[in-house]
Amino acid sequence: MGVVVLGGNGFVGSALATRLSELGHEVLALSRTEHAGASVPGLTRAVLPSGLAHPARIAELSRGADALICCAGDHNSRSSARALSWLHVAGVENVTSAARFAGVPRVVLLTCADVTLTGRGRVHWKEDSEIGQRPLGHVARTKLLGEEVALHSSDRKLTVTSIRPALLWGAGERCNLPWICAEGLAGGVRLLGSGSSLLSSAHIDLVVDALIAAASAPVDEVSGKAIHVADPETLTARELFVKLSSALGLPPPRAGIYPVEYARALVRARFGGEGPLPEDVARRACHGLLDCLRAVTLLDLKPRTSFDDGLRALSEWARTAGGPAAIARQTRAPLTDADADRAQAIADEEALRRAS
Repeated sequence: MGVVVLGGNGFVGSALATRLSELGHEVLALSRTEHAGASVPGLTRAVLPSGLAHPARIAELSRGADALICCAGDHNSRSSARALSWLHVAGVENVTSAARFAGVPRVVLLTCADVTLTGRGRVHWKEDSEIGQRPLGHVARTKLLGEEVALHSSDRKLTVTSIRPALLWGAGERCNLPWICAEGLAGGVRLLGSGSSLLSSAHIDLVVDALIAAASAPVDEVSGKAIHVADPETLTARELFVKLSSALGLPPPRAGIYPVEYARALVRARFGGEGPLPEDVARRACHGLLDCLRAVTLLDLKPRTSFDDGLRALSEWARTAGGPAAIARQTRAPLTDADADRAQAIADEEALRRAS
């Protein structure tokens, strides 16, 4: 199978490209910057400076591929709403358009379980469960809209499937682990309540395997569908953050008062300031237990890495990475309006070129 991976320098995209090549597939990993890692047999890397803003270039590079897997995205709660819209909505529309133009029959989109995150609990939550309101935060809102655009474009010529991981973790992860380390070093991760809320997590290996399975599953079963991916373990917030904190070399989690922390987060969202935003608070304070029946029945998904083995690998990586203080500094800078302006300029330039 020939596969194009967008976001090939990211945590998931890089792991996916490497795993695909290990399985014997021909892989082209596209990213906005050069990759400094070692070469992998069967894996070709190319720079796509315009990112998802240049569908013609994506189509050109994807021609002849069997599948296009889009892992490009941003999960920083403080990123610009405009930049997130360009990346997660316009960018995803560009990906599906490019795939259709290039004749690529399959698109798999990496989204997240936060597309249904609100201030209410989700228990045994199915992919088609109704939330009845907008999800919390610009990341979730733009991810949801982009996912809807992509899935509704699925038809007999182009099969589109989205993968929604729970709380992502694993050695090298740079979205959740940095804030866990930052809070842990400041006295422990806040549980925001008793810590009894049920939370789903997703190890990187399970997410990678789900993306690969979705790219080759029977078309009639996965076309136009979103699929939850989560570790089989059912853990409370306290249990999950105790395990992650221990592996990272952090003190145990501490208690917090949910209504107080949520009120403070609402103030930060409106007026600015350091600390968690409403979506960050709700994510760990409210039940977030996903129903993963689709992943099991449609993708035949089973973990190849046990939770304990994943924790051991995480502990070893944390040690070699310099410890929790070094990991806390790995937080990526948020996207800004300037990033949206650059994407707009690229799109305008391409439109003028097509018209001339």
